[in-house]
Amino acid sequence: MNVPSPVDASWVLWLSSENEEVTVGFDRWHGHYGQWGADATDAYREGLEMVDAILKEECAAQVFFRSENWIGSEVVGAGDGLDDSVTEWRQLGATRMYRRSWLGSLNSERQLSSP
Repeated sequence: MNVPSPVDASWVLWLSSENEEVTVGFDRWHGHYGQWGADATDAYREGLEMVDAILKEECAAQVFFRSENWIGSEVVGAGDGLDDSVTEWRQLGATRMYRRSWLGSLNSERQLSSP
């Protein structure tokens, strides 16, 4: 299932379930719930909790690039500072990052300096 953000239709929240695993994604981030034999009920509950957090602006996708190439993503809490994980990503060669949330209240973008 794909649901576009009401702010920008290109920002898509998506859900998938396969083999009793639930995957939730937003922008270039995704997370897996119910891996490695976890109970299917727990997988759905955890996945839906993440969807709820995304819709309530309690978290955002934080996306990292080396030049124009995507190198990774993570989910961060609404109160997390921009520098909380940037150092680690800079050591992996990240030169640019952005943060995107469902309604855009947590959005930001910046160039990263060398480690």
